[in-house]
Amino acid sequence: MVIEQILRLEFGKNGHCEDHVGTGWSLAEDGYRWMVGPFSEVRLGPFVMGGDYLLILEVEPFIKAPTLNAQRLSISIDGIPFVQTELTVGGRYGYRIPPELIPQEGDLVLVFDHPDAARPSDLFRQKDHRTLAISVSNIEVCRVHGTVDDSVVVGGGGISIAQIEERASLPPDEFVTRFESLGENCEFGLMQRRCGAEPLSLLRFANTLLPSLLRGLQTGFKGLGDVDDLTFRLQGKTKPEYIIQEKQYGLVYHTFRYKGEIDEDKFVTSEGARLKFLVRKFVEDLQGGEKIFVCKRNSPLREEEILPVLTALNAYGPNTLLWVVPADEKHPPGSAQWVMPGLIKGYIDRFAPNENAHDLSLEVWLEICVNALRLRQVAN
Repeated sequence: MVIEQILRLEFGKNGHCEDHVGTGWSLAEDGYRWMVGPFSEVRLGPFVMGGDYLLILEVEPFIKAPTLNAQRLSISIDGIPFVQTELTVGGRYGYRIPPELIPQEGDLVLVFDHPDAARPSDLFRQKDHRTLAISVSNIEVCRVHGTVDDSVVVGGGGISIAQIEERASLPPDEFVTRFESLGENCEFGLMQRRCGAEPLSLLRFANTLLPSLLRGLQTGFKGLGDVDDLTFRLQGKTKPEYIIQEKQYGLVYHTFRYKGEIDEDKFVTSEGARLKFLVRKFVEDLQGGEKIFVCKRNSPLREEEILPVLTALNAYGPNTLLWVVPADEKHPPGSAQWVMPGLIKGYIDRFAPNENAHDLSLEVWLEICVNALRLRQVAN
């Protein structure tokens, strides 16, 4: 196991956090508890010295546009902050706890500073005079096992399909099936198609928001494929394609089936059965730990957003996540780098535009994947 959950605190009425909260908390409500005032304390631990740990928070900031658009949050240990961020939307966020801040003896005390706490009575027509900052549903602490070399495999701006076998010792169509997309659009799936591969995978051509992806990973996409949650529409004028819309996890995906090709009365039933099969296969792949799962968003994900994805993947087994972001001065296109065990960061020159996923940077995608696979092979 790469990442192991060692503690989970639930903050709702039916939770079990009373022995862990200090000053700065409201009474528990249904499913959450508010941080109130200027700061809040949580007591964790004790922890093994020298370990690398992740802190995962499921939170909702108290905001009211345009008066209060964000809640600033700083997290510190012994007066030393290791997180400074702004929360503008709720969700799951993850942070690395610096190992040098883990105390040699006793419990670990986290202090959450939130200077933007405000009273609902000042912003809404309510009688609630508490100074609310951030509601917390749960807090998880995970231990990271193992170490990796954080040196960069520097990209050269891309490689051709013809170079894959020389670089990866695999034919192109087999090479790209070592990777599986975690959705957003069709870009990665179309890259696989350009290499002659058509792998069956749940999210290859699907669009789903990050919170829904996380919920699906946590539940094993339970219920996905129920026919009552599926509808379809036709998209396109010259060759209308059937697009599936799924309610429970918000999936929207291409079927590459076109008007006149199918029996519409049976279509939803057959798609439901197909989705249930793909869910089983997806979970089996997660449990196998052999593939590299690819996560990208055209609005690039920050580390605090990607770490919950990493921990969710590793709840199934020792999985590797390839997190792709725009290249920068230190990391030219095609580069790849271990961030921590289980997490590789790849750097691309550009993502395909949302309106045309076919306009993808094929050569750079290929080099990122070659370098990511090389990093994992060396680490193993």
